[in-house]
Amino acid sequence: MIYVIWPKARLVVRVTGQPDRIGRLVGDGSPWYPDSYPCPLRGHHEDGVVAEAADASALGKVELRELTAEEAYVALSGLGFPEERDCRQCAVREQFELPVARVVTEPLPGTDRTLIRSIVFDDGSELFLGAAAEGAIAYRLARNQAAEHQPEPTRSSEGEVTHD
Repeated sequence: MIYVIWPKARLVVRVTGQPDRIGRLVGDGSPWYPDSYPCPLRGHHEDGVVAEAADASALGKVELRELTAEEAYVALSGLGFPEERDCRQCAVREQFELPVARVVTEPLPGTDRTLIRSIVFDDGSELFLGAAAEGAIAYRLARNQAAEHQPEPTRSSEGEVTHD
């Protein structure tokens, strides 16, 4: 078992499972080891550090998530926590019953096209999109989280709304 800690986000992920799988996926065999773990909370841009143990008294002051090595690898790769990966048609349709607050975009350099990263809804939930031959694919639906996890939108000089 290892712990990955993001102090500013107040998040600790306890990674459990077979030691060889932990090592290969998120431990000393991973590209993030020992201090470049991307924060799996949306809107946080902080690198986490690995620890072999965590102080029990400190754990009460942070959000503690327990994930298998595979779940942690997926979350660290930007695909979200297990509960954020329910992107079935019914879940996506239900989300669109809420008003859209903003669309997170960025320009594609050298073209007159725009990349849509995600759609943010009035309740703070965010739907992340990717490309598929048939059209856009929903791969992460991060339901409304506490206000401290919400990024503030900014507007670039070209008018695109982005997360800092």
